[in-house]
Amino acid sequence: MTAGAVIALLVVCPPVVAEVQPGANTLAEPVAKSATPAAASGDVSPTPAEAPSEAAAVSAGEHAAKPARSTGQPGAIVTVPGAKDEIPRDAFRPEDKALADRVEARWQALVERDFEAAYAYLLPSYRQTHTAEQYRSRFGNAVRWRVATVQGIRYDTPKVAHVRLNLETEHVPPWGGQAERLVTRLNETWLNRDGEWWLSVAK
Repeated sequence: MTAGAVIALLVVCPPVVAEVQPGANTLAEPVAKSATPAAASGDVSPTPAEAPSEAAAVSAGEHAAKPARSTGQPGAIVTVPGAKDEIPRDAFRPEDKALADRVEARWQALVERDFEAAYAYLLPSYRQTHTAEQYRSRFGNAVRWRVATVQGIRYDTPKVAHVRLNLETEHVPPWGGQAERLVTRLNETWLNRDGEWWLSVAK
């Protein structure tokens, strides 16, 4: 191409120069991908990066208590790894049954609203600082206890036992009407002192 032809081309098609404002970012931004038809309509499922993974959810709650899982077999319990095995009711040894009988006897006293008798099952150290009347004041009248049944026992040590029981209650609405029956799962801690089991209660 001759020099004259180059000059003529520059006159016809002058070069384009982008105007940059003082202080403006001269680095090009990445071009966003075009939206798919689903994204344009707003019906977009979370991508794997957006949805929390199961591993992340487990990590976030790794210190939360993990309840035992039932296998569907009567009395069969699958415990959390590392936890002490629970002894189900149908596998109680004589010493387990003796503790279960004591737990249920205390609850039978509460069913009969014999708070003095129930008070006698509490740790001696608690009874040294709390009277029977103070213990009675912990309970209201809106719930009637019907029956408590021990379901399993787990021992931390031979002198520390965690007792799982089902408590059937009857809730009486304050405005009257028909009472509602419920079954609640409870966990109690019992401590062995001098060969006898006592209920540990919060002070």
